[in-house]
Amino acid sequence: MSEIKRLQSLEKTISQLNKTIKLDPSKRFRSVNARVTIRKMNGWWQQMTIRKGLNESISLGDGVLFDEGALGRIIHVDSRSSEIELITNPNFRIVAHFEKDNRPVTYQGNGINVGGQAHGLVMDVPHDIKTSKKKPLKLVTSSLGGNFPKGIPIGVVYELEGDNNGLFKMGKVIINKKITEVLEVAVLSELEN
Repeated sequence: MSEIKRLQSLEKTISQLNKTIKLDPSKRFRSVNARVTIRKMNGWWQQMTIRKGLNESISLGDGVLFDEGALGRIIHVDSRSSEIELITNPNFRIVAHFEKDNRPVTYQGNGINVGGQAHGLVMDVPHDIKTSKKKPLKLVTSSLGGNFPKGIPIGVVYELEGDNNGLFKMGKVIINKKITEVLEVAVLSELEN
């Protein structure tokens, strides 16, 4: 009986968290926890390898989280391991939006500085969105991309400027430095309805 009560309590907590982050109820995800075994964090590669793969039903394109938010997506899967392309990788691109604003913007990885600061770029930002050092904007995942539920933190934007065509703004996204120290991840697989 105590185990049943514990499971019911967990289910209630998960339901409350889903409401808090406004998880899209039409998209349901299951998560698989995995340990990081290899890091490739140089100027050209931003990838990690984890100890789980096809045997745990991990698939290409699955979104990956760490305790501070979005980490990347699965780009290669073997029976017992998988490779993650990090959100800092210049090849990584997803639809995102700013917290409290549902209009889609584009996020693209942009590497890790020599000092260890991970960052990306946000593009296609409408001109009426404003940010500053005192009031930075949080960039979060959008459910439009499919790899992640809506509202998972990506990073923070302190400054926006006009892009090359003058139609939109763009800016640098500062990602939590802990991304380079990740030991465990959660791989999200979308469940079939």
